[in-house]
Amino acid sequence: MSTPIVKVKPEVVFIEDLLEEIKCGELRVPRFQRPFVWKPSDMLALFDSIYKGYPIGSLLFWQSADPIESLDKVGPLEVSKPPNQSISYILDGHQRLATLLGGLLLPQEASKGPKQQDWRWWIWFDLKEQEFIHLPKKEPETHLLPLRAMLKTVDFLKVAQTLQEKLPDMASKFIEEAEQLARKIKNYKVAIIRIQKCDINQAVEIFSILNKAGQEIKPDQMVSALTYCEGKNAIHLAQQIDDILEHLSAYHFGNINRQIVFRAIIAVTQEKITATDWAKLTIKLREGNKNILQAAEKAKKALSISAQFLRDKLGVPSDKFLPYAYQFLLLSEFFHHCPKPNEQQIDILKKWFWVSSLSGWFSGANPTQINNALEEMRHFANIANTSITKWHLDDPVRPFPTYFDSRSGRVRALLLFMLTLKPLESTTGEPINEESILQKKMFHVFTKVKQPYLSHPANRILLKKGPSQSVKKQLLSISENQLSRILDSHGIPLEAYEALEKNDAQGFIEKRAEHLAQLERQFMENLGITPPQDEIFGETDIDTDD
Repeated sequence: MSTPIVKVKPEVVFIEDLLEEIKCGELRVPRFQRPFVWKPSDMLALFDSIYKGYPIGSLLFWQSADPIESLDKVGPLEVSKPPNQSISYILDGHQRLATLLGGLLLPQEASKGPKQQDWRWWIWFDLKEQEFIHLPKKEPETHLLPLRAMLKTVDFLKVAQTLQEKLPDMASKFIEEAEQLARKIKNYKVAIIRIQKCDINQAVEIFSILNKAGQEIKPDQMVSALTYCEGKNAIHLAQQIDDILEHLSAYHFGNINRQIVFRAIIAVTQEKITATDWAKLTIKLREGNKNILQAAEKAKKALSISAQFLRDKLGVPSDKFLPYAYQFLLLSEFFHHCPKPNEQQIDILKKWFWVSSLSGWFSGANPTQINNALEEMRHFANIANTSITKWHLDDPVRPFPTYFDSRSGRVRALLLFMLTLKPLESTTGEPINEESILQKKMFHVFTKVKQPYLSHPANRILLKKGPSQSVKKQLLSISENQLSRILDSHGIPLEAYEALEKNDAQGFIEKRAEHLAQLERQFMENLGITPPQDEIFGETDIDTDD
C-alpha cells in the first residue's frame, strides 16, 4: 500500500488568534510531545524578539480528523476539551506557544512562587529599562508591567490607572510605552504550516526529524515519540516513565533522573543503553510494541528492589544522597536478573557500591565502559558467579575531600558514611528524624571563617537547627551527660570540641577533619576496601552524573 502524500498548507496568523485556538481546544499538544523544558531566560528572549520585531520561527501543526491523546494543559493553563471537529496538533512550537499562552493569558490569581514552575509564568516589562524580567523573590514595583495585562483591556486600564496614581510625573510616558508594547504583541504575525493527510506514524516521524538535531530533546523523549501508538495496544513510553518515577517516590527515589529510568527499560530489552542513533533503536522496539510495556513493567520491579536495597542495606535515604545515578541503573539490571541474591552476592554488591562511590569510577566512564559494566552486572547476577571481576575492587579509593559540594560523588559518599555514625539531635540526644535527613541540610558550624576552612566538609554538620540559635551555640549547649555520645555521633573528637569552646575555628575544623578521615578509613577497612595510599586529603571533584 502506497504512503499517502502529505498536504502542506502555509499561513500567517496573529498571536492572539493562535492563543484563542489553544484556549478553545482546536489546537492541542499531542502526548508524544516532550514537556515544557524552556529556561526562564529562553522565555524572556522570546518576548524580546517579538518586542524588537524579530522572527521567532515558523510553527508546524498537524491537522487530523482522528482523535489523538493530547495534554489537558498548555503551559500553566487548562485548555478546553477537543471540539467535535478536525483538530490541529502542535508538532513544532510547543515551547514557544506555551510561553506565549502562559505569559499573556495568565490568571490574576496564579501563584507567583517560590517554585520556578510558578514564578516563571509571571513575566514583567520594565518600563524604565525597556526589558523583560522575572521576579522570583521580589514584589513588582509600579513601573513593572505584567504581560498578562497586554491582551486584557480591563487589566490594562487598571495598570494605567495605577501608573497615574503612583507615578504621576512619568505616567504619560510609561502608558505610551505600555500601549506601544501592547500594539507590537497584538500586531505580531507568526508563520505556521499545517500538514494534512498524514497518519500518526508519519506525524511522530516528522516530529522526531525536526528535533533530531536539536539540543533540547532527550533520548527518552525521542524514543517515546517514535514508539508512540494509540488504540488497543497503546504505547506511551513517557507515561510509563512518569508512572515508575511516581512509584519510586514511595522510597524517596522519585527524583532520580528520568534518563536512568529510560535506560533501565532499554537495558531490559538487552539493547545498548548508550545508543547514539535512537531512531534506529526505535525501529527495533517498534517491531514488538508490547515488549516495551513488558520491559517497562520489569524495569519498574527491578528499580523498586534497587531502591529498597539502597535504603535498607546501604543506608541511602534518598536519591539526593546517591553518589552516582548510574549506580541505580546497574543495580536495577542486577536485580532484574536476580531479584533474590544470596548473602555473598549482597556483600559483594555492598563493597562494589562503596568502592564505586569512593573511587569516582563513574565520573570518567565512557559509553563503552558503562555498557561493559552493565554486562558485568548481568554476569554477576548468575547465582554461580561469586565476584565482580572488571571493577578492580581492591584498588585504592580517593582521599577525604577538602571542599563541601553536594554535586561531588565523593562528598555524597562522605555524607553516607557520616549517616552510619547515626547522628543525634543536640538538644534531646534522640536520633535525627528522617525528615531532617531527607532535607539534607548540612549547616556550617563556623559561618565567619576564611577559605578554605569555611567550605571544608569538617565545618558542616547535619542537625535540626533551631530558628534563632546558631549551630555553634547548639553544640556548646549540649548537656554534660549527653555530650560524649552526641559528639561521637557527629564525628567530633574531644580535642575539636575544646577548640570549639575557645572559638578556634581553624583548630576545630582541622582536628575534626583528621578524626573523620580516620573513622572513614576504618570503615573502608572493615568493608575490605583499600583506603587512599598517598595522602589523607584530596581535591573535591564535581562529578555526579544526575
